[in-house]
Amino acid sequence: MQNRNASFFRLLADNSPSFIGMCDINFIPFYVNAAGRTLIGIDDFQQFSKTPVQAFFFPEDQDFILNDFLPRVLREGRAETEIRFRHFKTGEAIWMNYDVFVLVDADGETVGLATESRDISERKCAERRERLRPAELQAILDTAPLGVSIALDPTGAHIEGNRALEEMFGVSPKGEFSKAAQRPAAYRLFRGERELPARELPMQRALRGETVDGQILDVRRADGARLTAFARATPLLNDRGEVSGAVGAFLDITRLKRAEEALALAKAEAERANVAKSKFLAAASHDLRQPVQSLTLLLSLIKGQVKDRPKTADAVDMAKSAVDSLNSLLTGILDISKLDAGVVAPDIASVNLGEIIERLAKEYAPRAMARGLSLRHVTSALWARTDANLMDRILRNLIENALRYTEKGGILIGLRRRGDKARLDLIDTGIGIPADKQAEIFEEFRQLHNPARDASRGLGLGLAIVSRLAHLLGAPVEVASRLGHGTRFSLMLPLDGTAAPAEAATPALEAAAGRILVIEDNTLIRKAYEMMLKDGGYETLSAASGEEALEGAAQAHWRFDAIIADHRLGSGMTGNATATEIARRAGRSFPTVLVTGDTAKERLAEISASGFITLHKPVEADDLLHTVQSLLEGERRTESDGAAR
Repeated sequence: MQNRNASFFRLLADNSPSFIGMCDINFIPFYVNAAGRTLIGIDDFQQFSKTPVQAFFFPEDQDFILNDFLPRVLREGRAETEIRFRHFKTGEAIWMNYDVFVLVDADGETVGLATESRDISERKCAERRERLRPAELQAILDTAPLGVSIALDPTGAHIEGNRALEEMFGVSPKGEFSKAAQRPAAYRLFRGERELPARELPMQRALRGETVDGQILDVRRADGARLTAFARATPLLNDRGEVSGAVGAFLDITRLKRAEEALALAKAEAERANVAKSKFLAAASHDLRQPVQSLTLLLSLIKGQVKDRPKTADAVDMAKSAVDSLNSLLTGILDISKLDAGVVAPDIASVNLGEIIERLAKEYAPRAMARGLSLRHVTSALWARTDANLMDRILRNLIENALRYTEKGGILIGLRRRGDKARLDLIDTGIGIPADKQAEIFEEFRQLHNPARDASRGLGLGLAIVSRLAHLLGAPVEVASRLGHGTRFSLMLPLDGTAAPAEAATPALEAAAGRILVIEDNTLIRKAYEMMLKDGGYETLSAASGEEALEGAAQAHWRFDAIIADHRLGSGMTGNATATEIARRAGRSFPTVLVTGDTAKERLAEISASGFITLHKPVEADDLLHTVQSLLEGERRTESDGAAR
C-alpha cells in the first residue's frame, strides 16, 4: 500500500506544471519532478542528488535561504517567499513563488522539506514594466515621434516599443520586439548589403553591456517598405552594476538619407542644384523640427516629475541624449540655411581672442585627455575687431574636427601678432588631408575619412559652417596639411588697437509673472507650452491659428503681456502677421517671440525683417522661459523709465 501511494504521488507530481521538490533534514534534495527539472535546466537529476538546496539559487541569495528562510520553515512548519531560481544551463534568473513546508513521518518527527513553487517571472516582469514605464509616461511616449524600445529583463525576452517604433518597423500594435518577433515576419536589419544577425542588433548589444552610440541601419519590412534608421541603445544597470535591461532610441532618417543622396546627384548641376538643395533642406528641417520640438518639451516636463524615480529618470535622460544627437544635426542644417539666406549679420566689436581660446582650451581639455591626446594653447592678450559668438563657433568646430581625426599626439592652438593682424592657428597631429582634397572638406556632408557615415565622427557640416562664418567675418580659412602628419587651420583677423571695453553687467531677472498668448497649431506642442509656462508662474491664453488668436485676444480686451507664436500656422495667417495685426488692433506693441522650424531663405528673411525675437526649433524649455522673462523685464524697465520722465 505504501509503495502504491508513493507511486501515485510521483504520478501526480510528474504531471504537475508546478515545481515540486523534496529534500532531507540536511537540505539535500532527493526528488524534483519533471516540470521542475525542465524549468531549471536539469537533464539527469542523479547528477544533482548531492547538491545542497542553496545551490539552486544565486550566490547573493544563498545566505538568506540557508540561514534565514529554511530555519523559519523548520520553526513554523511552513513559509513562502518570492525569489530567483538559477537555470543550471544558461544562468538565467527565474522568479518563483517559493512555498515550502515540513515533511513529517508517522511519529510526527520532521524528516525533510517539500515545496510546490510556481514560476512568477511574467508577473515580476509586468511589475517592473509598471515601475519603469507608468501609464502616464507610456501615454506621453506614444505621442512622441521618436521610436523608443525598452527591454524589461537582461535576456531580451521582453522588448517593447512605443507607437512610433511599432509604425517604423511595421509590427502590429502593442507587439513585443522580442527575439522571437524579430525573425522573420516583421522586419530585417542590414548594414549595407549585410544582414545583421540577432546578436548584432542594437538592443541585443546593449543587453550585453555595450553602449551603441549612433548606428545607421537599413530596415527592410515584410510589407516591402525600406527605410533608414539612426539607432542608439544603452544598458540599464541594477544596484549591483549588473545589466537588468536596456533602452533604445530609433529615428527614421530616411528623408535625410535621401537628401544626402539627392545632394550628391545634384552637385554637378551647379547653381540650379544649390537652389534645389536649399529648398529640400528647408522642408526636411521644418518637418523634423516639429516632432523634435514636442519631444524636447515633453522630456523636460517628464524630467521634473520623475526626480524621485531614479530608473525612470535614467530612461528619460537616455531618451534626451538621443534627441540631443538629432538636434545637433538639425542645428547644423539650420546654420547652413541661415548663412545661405544671408540673415546672419555679424556683431563686430572689440574681442579678446586670448580669453576665448583659453576658455575653450579648458573646456575641451578633459575630452582630449580621455582620448589620450594633449591640448595646449599659446596665446597673448590680443584684441581683434570681430564677432565674439561667431569666433567661438568657428573655434569650437575646428577643435571638434581635430579631436575626431587625431588618434595620437595632440592639438595646439596658437595666437600671434602679424603686422596689423592677429593670426589664429589650430594645429593637430591627425591623419592629414590630401592636397587635392583640401577644398572639398569645406563642402557640406563631405567627409574624406568616414565612408561608413559613422555619426560619432561628425555629420560633415562642421567645416562647411566654419568656411561660411569665416567668409562672413572677412577672414577666409587657410589649410596646410601633410598626410599622416597633421593639419593646420589658420585665420587672419584685424587687430583692434583701442583699449578693451568694459563688460556691461547683466541685470538680474525678476520672478516670473504675467499672462502669455500662445499661438501654435500643433496641439501637442501647444499643450506643452501651456504646461511649461504654468510651471514658470505664468497664466496662458491659447489659440490654434492666427484668426482664432485675433478673436481670443479681442475677447480678452488685449489683456496679456507677451506673445509666443509659431511662424507657420497651417493655411491661415502666419505668426508674424498675427502678432503684427494684434499690435495694430490693440494700439500698442507686445513683446513677441516667434518660434520656427523653417530654414527656407525667403521665410528666414521675412522673420528677420519683423524685428521680433526668433527662436529655432527645437527650443529647450529653459531657453524659452528665459527669453520670455527677459522680454517682459525689458518691457517693464522701459515703462518705468517712461513714467519717470
